Amino acid sequence: MNFIAVLVTSASFFSWTSAKYHHHKQDKDKELKYLLEPLVYAEVTARRGNAVVLPCVMRFKPSHYRVKWTKIEPPSQGVENIVLITNGHVDKQYGSVGPRASLLRLEDDGSYRCELINGIEDESVVITLRIEGVVFPYQSHHGHYRFTFFDAKEACAKQDATLATYKQLYRVIISMLHLEILNFFAFPGSVFFIAGLAKVGQIYSSWKFQQLEHCDGGWLQDGSVRFPIIHPRERCGGIAELGVHSFGYPSKSLWLYGAYCYR
Repeated sequence: MNFIAVLVTSASFFSWTSAKYHHHKQDKDKELKYLLEPLVYAEVTARRGNAVVLPCVMRFKPSHYRVKWTKIEPPSQGVENIVLITNGHVDKQYGSVGPRASLLRLEDDGSYRCELINGIEDESVVITLRIEGVVFPYQSHHGHYRFTFFDAKEACAKQDATLATYKQLYRVIISMLHLEILNFFAFPGSVFFIAGLAKVGQIYSSWKFQQLEHCDGGWLQDGSVRFPIIHPRERCGGIAELGVHSFGYPSKSLWLYGAYCYR
């Protein structure tokens, strides 16, 4: 395996949608000497559980070097959040990310620095990772506006999600989606009708990414009844808008519906 392939392989567990470049501890106007900037088309998205490549490639190899991957955003408390260090022959993995180099998780979202260390010289490339997801509304079965911030975080986690960031919500607003309390998530797998019950986040993801559509309401794990629509029509729930629609939280013992299950 050549050196470039080693670098690419060592970084092949993230996705990114935008990239920016940072020359660490050197003149900002000085060009990169060893590292190549990522390719012009270096805009990649992936869903949770996928593996893709972050570009960290050398023009040529110094006689002695190390390459260090560090997560820099969101910042960690107190210590440097090192992911991996390699010299092209041997690599050492750190933290919760390094040992699982092929499984994206929601918390992997953020910015990463690939730093080449060559004696007293160093230079780096910073790449921002964004995991593809969907923003969706979620509320307590007790009604609207029942969550504190910490309650909301816990509720999102129970639905295989995290709270939406400002940027994630902004992208939804400019795409003309009208939502209320919002979350952000992505996940691998599939949802199917009539067959463990699916979480709210999972049915939203299947609706968005797998075009799941069913005109009949089905139970979800949180006790709500919902149904996804891709092509609105009169005989499909009687609702003229696409989306995942809710019948609320009917009595579990009195009302009969199908079920949306996750596998």
